[in-house]
Amino acid sequence: MNIETLGYPIVVGQGLLGSVSEYLHTDTQKVALCFTPATRSLAEQVKAALLDKQFEVLDVELPNGEAAKDIEVVKAAWTQLADAGFTRSDAIVSVGGGATSDSAGFIAATWMRGVDVVHVPTTLLSMVDASIGGKSGINTAEAKNLIGAFHDPIAVICDVGVLAGLERDEVISGMAEVVKSGFIGDSELLQLVENNSADSLVTSGALLIEVIGRAIAVKAAVVAADPFELSVQDVGRAALNYGHTMGHAIERYESQKMRHGEAVALGMIYAAELASILAIAPPDLVSRHRVLLSKVGLPTKYSGGKFEEIRKFMRLDKKARGKQVRFVLLSAVGEPKLYDQPNEDVLVEAWQRLTN
Repeated sequence: MNIETLGYPIVVGQGLLGSVSEYLHTDTQKVALCFTPATRSLAEQVKAALLDKQFEVLDVELPNGEAAKDIEVVKAAWTQLADAGFTRSDAIVSVGGGATSDSAGFIAATWMRGVDVVHVPTTLLSMVDASIGGKSGINTAEAKNLIGAFHDPIAVICDVGVLAGLERDEVISGMAEVVKSGFIGDSELLQLVENNSADSLVTSGALLIEVIGRAIAVKAAVVAADPFELSVQDVGRAALNYGHTMGHAIERYESQKMRHGEAVALGMIYAAELASILAIAPPDLVSRHRVLLSKVGLPTKYSGGKFEEIRKFMRLDKKARGKQVRFVLLSAVGEPKLYDQPNEDVLVEAWQRLTN
């Protein structure tokens, strides 16, 4: 499956790790291969194929997880690139999950004001979300992704075969973004989740390729319509943040120890409850959220935090304007809209429904 909506190929299939060189420009000589200890063996496969095509390959090992999105890590990578004589015609290839593509994308965006980057996502979450759309970023002590840049990859290569080697919980986490994509833009994707067992959804094969491809197509269509998140008349690219206002706040409260997909699942429940309380959406939309997320193994109830503290983290949401937190809410499947901050009583009531 090849999706070209964004002007660069997003390829979904099996046995694709050796194909990176097909997407590099003819004048590229050096490739910085960004990977983590967890993805070293997959990166070695990519590296072997690049060496076979006579590319010079520089290993840039990043820490696992969110630790890769630290300015000191980025600075060390810049030093490696400088020492290796990387020029504007050379390229960066990321092999890893969302944190790896975020960090590698930011390194590519900032080195000589922008060099080519190819993402090879190795988690379901990064395939359907982080590697698509050109967002890159690093974290600060205050919040995730406050420092970043828009920098499109020249290709994204999704080899679903690599998912077989992941922990089951990691794949389940990625299903949150799949379900989110269905709710904001693809009712048939939701039906695929409803009509198939959780096991069949997270195993490699034709069904997984279709599920991933449909989720990517939703994100690609949203990004193509609002590439730099500048829409003011409509929800635009902010639709992709459905569930993320509360989700990111929970992640921050949990010191990034909760999986992103688990936090986003809870954030979607919170958003659905808000929409129900405000009479924006019917109550059965809330129940559909709970059933679908529970079916794929994601949490639908949270009991680990205090609202007063999590409320402070919501104010750092990128959709916020001044002191107002804005939420993406659904009036129906495929109909996301931005809503200014409801009154505090409504926020608290939705929290109580999420935690009770």
